[in-house]
Amino acid sequence: MTPLDDYPLHRQLLEASFAGLDRHKDYRILDAGSGRTSLFSLASQFPISKIQALVYPGDKRKIFGIQKDVPFSNYELVECDIVRYSCKISYDIVLAHLLLGEATKFGNNTFESVLKALLEIETRILVIIDIYNDPDVHYGLLLKRVLEKWTIRKAISIDRYIAITLTSASDSD
Repeated sequence: MTPLDDYPLHRQLLEASFAGLDRHKDYRILDAGSGRTSLFSLASQFPISKIQALVYPGDKRKIFGIQKDVPFSNYELVECDIVRYSCKISYDIVLAHLLLGEATKFGNNTFESVLKALLEIETRILVIIDIYNDPDVHYGLLLKRVLEKWTIRKAISIDRYIAITLTSASDSD
């Protein structure tokens, strides 16, 4: 059993979001707001890539789940609030899997501060997966901010979830 077996809809969303990418290329990946499901998916889909798994400091539920259920060695667990994450590198891929609403529950974060921090991370590909009816996710503001800098390459809706794959406007791929 893997974490993806517990969540077949998330498996579909995660696999479809990264369809078309070379699985054997060495990408620099950030799993922003990491958890066992998203990290397992990334680590297994991109086995030679280097993944930073960002978890809110002291979030024992996520840290324990990752340590217990993600048997891969191609990731580094980083405990840091997304709003305070100071990134000195550029990523090829950033995944925000159920981050936008959940991160507002920590450290007095607001949706706007979490979204701003996420969109300031330099990356070629940004994948956002969230729940339609999450009261903490403001989709109007999300789309407004996203369309200022990004191109929507793919949008997938399954059940009550949405996955948006974005590429930076400057990316020619």
